[in-house]
Amino acid sequence: MAKSPEKTKENETGTQSIERALAILGCFLGERGTLSLTEISKKAEIPLPTASRIARLFVQEGYLSRNEDNKLFGIGRKLYMLGYRSKREDTLRGIVHGSLVDLRNTFGETATAYIREGTTRRCFDKAEASHEFRYSPTVGAEYKMGVGAGAKTFLAFMPEEERLEVLQSAKPSTPFTATGQKLLGDLEEIRRTGISRCFNEYCEGFSSLACPIFNARNEVICTIALTGPTARFTTEVVKEASRKLLDSSAEMSRELGWGGEFLPA
Repeated sequence: MAKSPEKTKENETGTQSIERALAILGCFLGERGTLSLTEISKKAEIPLPTASRIARLFVQEGYLSRNEDNKLFGIGRKLYMLGYRSKREDTLRGIVHGSLVDLRNTFGETATAYIREGTTRRCFDKAEASHEFRYSPTVGAEYKMGVGAGAKTFLAFMPEEERLEVLQSAKPSTPFTATGQKLLGDLEEIRRTGISRCFNEYCEGFSSLACPIFNARNEVICTIALTGPTARFTTEVVKEASRKLLDSSAEMSRELGWGGEFLPA
């Protein structure tokens, strides 16, 4: 039976909508993690009003995110969660995951890896502790760039202009959050030693240690961190875990072509 003209038109319109939606998602496959609506419209080659309608729907459904301050769009949590299912074959996760499990097994605390998304960071992978009282981030979730050991690690090695942009909007999470000259001093120490230490800065009662993973171009491609209740982060544990993190970080960075080294803390 021949399809009616109305039905054919409906199918074509639906197909076109799907193609446009996929084109918008495809805009985020490039190097830039965030894009303006105008940039999305141009890259996807679709009218601005149409791009706006589809992009806002994706934000509503969690497939894209939108920064309300700068109005830029980025990948949303649902896309991260979908992508997480295939990360066993991902090169970076293949390098990082074993070390996270080793850190978790050695110290009994949650080990995580974060990647940078513009002025925020996202949990890329984790090996979760089995304790009832533990840190349990969501893989794919977005976290502040200005607070926490992993965040300060990214900040320490950011270009100056980008670091200032983050610091201008950063707000303390607890009374213990490093700010001002204290924060700048922490960042300088991280650049020198490679280890970031935060005690109760992101959430009171929890502390973390973190190190950067570099590639051959001396760029920080992710950070690895060990996080748990402050009461369990004794002086001895912090010392041993810092050494373990630094060794793991250096080993993975060398695997990715890095030729640098850290000075003793």
